[in-house]
Amino acid sequence: MAYQQMPGPDGDPGYIESLRTGTRLAELRKFGLILAVVPVVVFVGIPMLVHDGKTPAWTLVLPLLAAVGAYIAARQLAASVQALPAEGDPHAVRERALAALRRSMLVRLGVTAVPLVLGLLASLIGGSLLPYAVGFLLGWPQMLRALPDARMIEESRARLEAHGVYSGLWEALVEPTAAASHRRG
Repeated sequence: MAYQQMPGPDGDPGYIESLRTGTRLAELRKFGLILAVVPVVVFVGIPMLVHDGKTPAWTLVLPLLAAVGAYIAARQLAASVQALPAEGDPHAVRERALAALRRSMLVRLGVTAVPLVLGLLASLIGGSLLPYAVGFLLGWPQMLRALPDARMIEESRARLEAHGVYSGLWEALVEPTAAASHRRG
C-alpha cells in the first residue's frame, strides 16, 4: 500500500496503519515493535527458569534503581538530538535527519531496556520472578514511550530544525523502502 497522505504529524496514518505502508516509517516502527515484544516473551518464559524462592532485597532494588536512572537518561537523550548544520543538498540533509532519528530511537530503547536486563539477571541469580516483574513493570512502559510515534518524531524534528534548517524528516520517513520499491517496480 502506497503512502497517500501528506508528510507530517497530521498525515501520519497512525502506528498500526503505518506498518502496512512499505515506507521507512513502517520499517522503523516494525523494528521498534520487535524490540518491545522481546521483554514480553521473556516474561512468559522466565518462570521456567526460576523457582520463586525467597527474594533477596537487593534483587528488587537493582531494577528499581535502574528504572529511575533509565527514565532520567531517556529524557536527557531525547533532548540530545543535535540541530542540523546549514550546509548540504536537501537529500543529504533528509538522510542525516533520518539517521539522527534512528540513532535517537535506538539509544532510547537501549537505555529503557536496562531495568529489564538487570531485572532478568537479578531474577536468575536470586531465583525469583519478582525482580524481573519489577524491571518489567517499570521499564517496559518506558520502552513503549521510546517507540517512534508522531510525538517522538515531532520532538526530534523540532530539535533538528532548531537552527532554521528544514530537515525534510517526514518526507524521508514516508519514502518507500528499497524492498517496497522493488516489489512495485
